[in-house]
Amino acid sequence: MSPDLALRAACASPDGLPANRRLHQRYPIDLDLRYKLIHGRQVLNGGVGKTHDISTKGVFFSADQALPSGLDVELSMDWPLRLGGLCHLQVKIAGKVLRSGERGTAVQIRHYEFRTRGIGPISAEKAHAIA
Repeated sequence: MSPDLALRAACASPDGLPANRRLHQRYPIDLDLRYKLIHGRQVLNGGVGKTHDISTKGVFFSADQALPSGLDVELSMDWPLRLGGLCHLQVKIAGKVLRSGERGTAVQIRHYEFRTRGIGPISAEKAHAIA
């Protein structure tokens, strides 16, 4: 049995139907984001939104407008955790708009990377712990 079939069988409900058809678990997360719609090398439009959930292969978010399906998109958001507890991180995502409607926009992730954004203020307790 292939690993894919084994995973689906393990996730099936007692009546034999899949409990969840998704292969990649989605994690609910509420982050502000910025997006750029891209055609070729040209930025067509940009705006802001807020994430609903994220997985290793996709992002679902609300945007300030409906986004056209099929276009490339770049997303950027400040990550809630700091590198080493000190350095702010930003995640940059390159993907494709799969669908967009009243409930939100689904983007397939093609590539992502974390970038550092500098060290934030350090509390007295943290400064003492580092020293």
